[in-house]
Amino acid sequence: MRGPNRGGRQSWRMLSLIALLSASVLLPSVQANPGPKRGFHTKHVLLISVDGLHGIDLKKWVDAHPGSALAELAEHGYQYNNASCSKPSDSFPGLMSLITGGSPNATGIWYDASYDRTYLPPGGGAPGTAMTYDESIDLLKNVPNTDNPTIDTTNLPLHPATLKPVMPWELLRVNTIFEVAKSHGLRTAWSDKHTGAYQIVRGPSGAGIDDYYSPEVTNSVLTGGGFDFTTSHVLIKTNDDLKVDAIENEAMGLDHTGKKHVGAPNLFGMNFQSVSVGQKLKVDPVDATLTGGYLNGDADPGPALEAALKYVDGAIGDIVGALKKGGIYDDTTLIITAKHGQSPIDVKKRIAAKDSFYADALNAAVPTLGDNATVTTDTIALIWLAPSQQGFTQQAVDAIRAKPELNTSASGLPLIDEILWGESLKRLYNDPTKDSRTPDIIVIPTPGVIYTGGSKLAEHGGFSREDTSVALLVSNPALGHKTFKNPVQTFQVAPTIMKILGLDPDELQAVQKEHTDELPGFDGKE
Repeated sequence: MRGPNRGGRQSWRMLSLIALLSASVLLPSVQANPGPKRGFHTKHVLLISVDGLHGIDLKKWVDAHPGSALAELAEHGYQYNNASCSKPSDSFPGLMSLITGGSPNATGIWYDASYDRTYLPPGGGAPGTAMTYDESIDLLKNVPNTDNPTIDTTNLPLHPATLKPVMPWELLRVNTIFEVAKSHGLRTAWSDKHTGAYQIVRGPSGAGIDDYYSPEVTNSVLTGGGFDFTTSHVLIKTNDDLKVDAIENEAMGLDHTGKKHVGAPNLFGMNFQSVSVGQKLKVDPVDATLTGGYLNGDADPGPALEAALKYVDGAIGDIVGALKKGGIYDDTTLIITAKHGQSPIDVKKRIAAKDSFYADALNAAVPTLGDNATVTTDTIALIWLAPSQQGFTQQAVDAIRAKPELNTSASGLPLIDEILWGESLKRLYNDPTKDSRTPDIIVIPTPGVIYTGGSKLAEHGGFSREDTSVALLVSNPALGHKTFKNPVQTFQVAPTIMKILGLDPDELQAVQKEHTDELPGFDGKE
């Protein structure tokens, strides 16, 4: 069941080469009593991350499409035009900022591929191990298995005290908005892109989510087995649509399958991948006319990205329609934002670099150092040295600076903008000799540099303005339209959600640790 075809959400389906499951049939709507309000409180908050969506993307779309779903939300919403996400700007730390109110200093989450100096490798061994929490930990490969997600624990590091695998939710060092909401008897739900890894949203207790649904974006039987939805501008929408269907069902008071009445969640949400793929993927294998990326440095979208923005706008319009039909629209605050941005916007600034040179440089610094170091690269390089190698940090930095391939591109442009280590790193982050998760070295490349051996037009993960600039819109029919141009951070979203739900933001441990304020307009100063 669908609302009006806003932005042609259905038209792209005709391009798909696969037979997809038919749209969910929704049960009759459930009426909700909004109840009285004191100040600005709503009974429901719907958090939507449109991964990759920059602040300028949202502004240009709203300005150019005054009748769009996003424009209508902005008419009665607070729009933050200078919002920044976590540093690093990866999906994992980006989402943790949104749901905890903290940076990696508080959450301990740096990247989906990172390191812990106290954990043991999968299967056992000496302390200190790389750890990866992405699609690789799904137990049933090529099977959607989204209603009963399972995890391949043989790929997980072991806790040194218990010798048991460290489950995704056990990585978090602080509680989440979902756990706080649950402690007050509220219902919660979340949908994301990886079946196993994103169970991190359950929080350290493992019990923060009532209705979890994350259809795997990379391995799915829906495309014949083993297909990566992110390799097609057309087919990525089939994965996003599964999550949209879930949100629509939940807005109607059902579980994500649409089969069981459970009541609408008080706190729920999802992520979209279509815009991120539209920014990154150069050519679509399904429809060659859909070329990705931006047309210029002023963020005018190319064909694939324009189609992705149109699709997301239409999907959000359908979600709004479901909220209205479920009787909870007036008492729901919608938050539209992004876990991360994407860079470069101007494809002319794109410089592809090889991450393999880091291992070469580290091995040149100290024999076997490269074998023991863990390097994660996208638009940044995070380097963790093994516990026994941390005394060689300066030698490792000197070797990186001395490696020509890491410092100068074929065009003669510098590849490295800054290297954080020692005191320059400790100025911003926990001391890596005392914190088991903090990298020893952070290499910040020149904006435009992406580490890829393929044809990706853009990537995220780094500290640059385009990597970290994200959209942020908080909307409810009771709000007037306001635009804020002062800098804000996405970790302010978590305490703001607590305030909107009538809960105490200080119940979030990261908010206490890092003194995180609510967003302007919700902080009691206006």
